[in-house]
Amino acid sequence: KIMDEHKSRYSSFGTSLDSTIKHKPEQLLVEPKVFSSYITRKGDIPRKIQVERLLKKYSHFDITECLKSNGITTHIVECDKIVDKNRSILSMPLHLFDRTDYHYRSADDWHRSVQESSPTGLPARAMCSDILKNNDIVLSWKHCTVVRSNLEDNKPHRLSVIFSHDSKRTVTELDAIMVCFMAEDPELYCRRLVEAVKSKQLIAATVTMNLYVDCMPVDNLKPLDSEQVNRVLVHAINTTKLRSNTMLDTSSLLQQYNLNHMRTLNQLILVNLLHKQQKDVQMVKAVSVDHTLFQHASTVFPPRKEIIVETDGPLEERSRSFKFGSLWNKIESLHIMLQVQSDTMNLDKVSFFSPPEKTQRYEEFVMNQQASNNSLVTAVKETWLNAITAAVRNNLKDVKKGWFNLEESNLEVYTFSKLRKFMYRINFAMEDSLRDLMYRMVGDYTKLMKQFCPESVEVLSNDTVVVKGGKFPLFTVDLKFVNAVAGGQQSHTINNHAALNHAAAAGAPSSHTPA
Repeated sequence: KIMDEHKSRYSSFGTSLDSTIKHKPEQLLVEPKVFSSYITRKGDIPRKIQVERLLKKYSHFDITECLKSNGITTHIVECDKIVDKNRSILSMPLHLFDRTDYHYRSADDWHRSVQESSPTGLPARAMCSDILKNNDIVLSWKHCTVVRSNLEDNKPHRLSVIFSHDSKRTVTELDAIMVCFMAEDPELYCRRLVEAVKSKQLIAATVTMNLYVDCMPVDNLKPLDSEQVNRVLVHAINTTKLRSNTMLDTSSLLQQYNLNHMRTLNQLILVNLLHKQQKDVQMVKAVSVDHTLFQHASTVFPPRKEIIVETDGPLEERSRSFKFGSLWNKIESLHIMLQVQSDTMNLDKVSFFSPPEKTQRYEEFVMNQQASNNSLVTAVKETWLNAITAAVRNNLKDVKKGWFNLEESNLEVYTFSKLRKFMYRINFAMEDSLRDLMYRMVGDYTKLMKQFCPESVEVLSNDTVVVKGGKFPLFTVDLKFVNAVAGGQQSHTINNHAALNHAAAAGAPSSHTPA
């Protein structure tokens, strides 16, 4: 009875105790970026709830107060008050200095989303200017709806909005950088505007400082002297065609170079003036007096780094000591190493294996490989070694005394001589050559054997074998059949087991030749 009374009481307000009200988040065309899966696992916050919380966080952020504290609104108001906008750098539109690093989404994505949301539009907050009674301009970011993208009018940096507080629903065209969508991070948007204004002020100050330098007189400055002019011409006309060109006019080049030289001198004078007379300069109402905008001379021409030398000896003595300890202070040693490299290149042409050109017997294959092996051994142990020995003897035969003396018989003197170190150098080069040669031979043998390996072998009968792939059969195998009766059936005995095993290892079909 009590429950019935409660039901009748709550039914008068349009609710019922039997039913529960479930909150359903509003589905938006463009949502904030949330790094969460669309399929919610047990215990995790649903994606829609995360999106709604992020939207509430974005909507509570005060863009106007943030930009006002950073001086952005004051800068925009001062730029709007400029009468002749064609003569001032500060009157240039702010979107020219926008950086894509601070874009929440790309401009093309926002334009496409605005077009897809037509005719309802996308919710946003845009800059709205209110004029007070004393003609002061107050800027604030108010709620609006972006109803149109101006890509069709070749204005990719403009958007058309309708403010929510406007009862007349007037369409206002604004720069896209002045619009912050509700699905956009307002903190990132404020940093984007701050960086754009800073970049604009920096460029304006740099252009102004360069204009000051260009307006300085050059009459009392010393131009380039004849020695400097000749040095410039030597570096500029550095090819045969330029030297032989009689129609080449260098006067205009020298005039421009001389003008740049005097402009650099004026820049140094201005920087020195701004640095030493700061109080006097501050009394002048100038757009910029920041001398740090120019590069310092030390950055353009960095000082030479000091070379730390452990010894205190003079350079000539250190150079003489280095040449004395070097192996290449004689032309004979260079000739020997050149001959060693030439003989090593000839050794690369020799092959350790003899590739077969047709199907052959196993004995013939072994004989060919042994002949190729013997030729390589002869080339290495006799030809190559004798050629290097002859190169050393022929080039050092005239050196009778000194560190490369081949006739030296004293073991103690030879131990400290350059000849011993030089022989070690040749020995290391020969060892590297032999190691590379063996690696190459192993690779060649592997490729050679793979050419004769078939993809598949199917034995249909004693006389029929189907082989797929492979260059050609590598070995010819003889099989001997012996007729014997055992239990009324004919048995086959293979005598040449070794040849058959080699044929099976190579994966080739056997040719049956009766003995």
